[in-house]
Amino acid sequence: MFWVVFGILLFSYIGGILLHKGSYSLRTLRTIEDSPTVRIATGALGTNVEISGRAFSPPGQVLIAPDGSPAVLYELKIERHRKQKRWDRVETVVSTDPFWVDDGSGALAMVWPAKCDLRLSGRKCEWEYSSHQFDSLPPDFAKALRRHSGDFVSFKFRTQSRALSSKYRFTQRLLLPGYKAYVMGFADKPEGASTIPKPYDSLPADSAERFGKMIRRDKWLKLRFDTDGDGELSDAEVAAGTVAMGREMFGLRGGAGQEEGSIEGGESSADVRMTIRKKEGALLLISDHSETALVDSLRSRLNNSIFMGVYSVVVLLWYALAHADVVLSPDEIMDGLMQALLGR
Repeated sequence: MFWVVFGILLFSYIGGILLHKGSYSLRTLRTIEDSPTVRIATGALGTNVEISGRAFSPPGQVLIAPDGSPAVLYELKIERHRKQKRWDRVETVVSTDPFWVDDGSGALAMVWPAKCDLRLSGRKCEWEYSSHQFDSLPPDFAKALRRHSGDFVSFKFRTQSRALSSKYRFTQRLLLPGYKAYVMGFADKPEGASTIPKPYDSLPADSAERFGKMIRRDKWLKLRFDTDGDGELSDAEVAAGTVAMGREMFGLRGGAGQEEGSIEGGESSADVRMTIRKKEGALLLISDHSETALVDSLRSRLNNSIFMGVYSVVVLLWYALAHADVVLSPDEIMDGLMQALLGR
């Protein structure tokens, strides 16, 4: 009898989780389809909107990711090593520094990413450290962990003895400055100042050094700024790349290749037209995917969750009926469920 009850509870739990994930994907999919895609300069306030444009940080507010790279937004997933070579997720934290989105319409949207549903496929970095090594972590990595110490529920950022040490895996994903960002959320009027200051005339020295290091070690940035295609970055190419990233990150003056209507490189302040943040009962979704790619991904997850959820329910009913001496095959149970769902 114990195993009957255990089996029923197990399959009920699995089926419930899968169906819950499916319902969340369905709500998200419907919200995306029902939310209008707007231009920031003319978009309506007080409603859910979708915007898409290049993301960059406010001047003087550089966000440094755990790996030391300048970033607009990052996600850090923490997993703990268990037996049988298994990694269990312990925490997932997201940077909360606000950033701007410029869609080329002549105005900006300020995005506050706290409590967002973040879906990034950008540059991925992984590290493995044991807790007895926490006092010797790279400075930027340790600083990021301390920054999120108030957000952690289970993870404890403190050095332990080797005998009590646990092994952790840290996975970082970035939204890099100047890259396209898709944002869906509740648009409200901007708080405080409604304009941004004029762009810097030159890049701060510490930021220039970080950008240079980032260009030299990141394969995608190497390809982007290797203008002569010889596979090597000259000092001139790194310098040009540093200036380009400065324009994208801070909105520096000058430079070619600006989008029509973009405030970057302008001589005057630009309007912050809207603020997008998490609102109670509303979804805040941020991604480096396009809307089409997001919709395709959500539909795939929805189909998989519904199929596996229904399958778990079928197995649960078959298991319960088999132990109740009722002889029905899984196919007969599935047919009965489909007839009930179709109202026959």
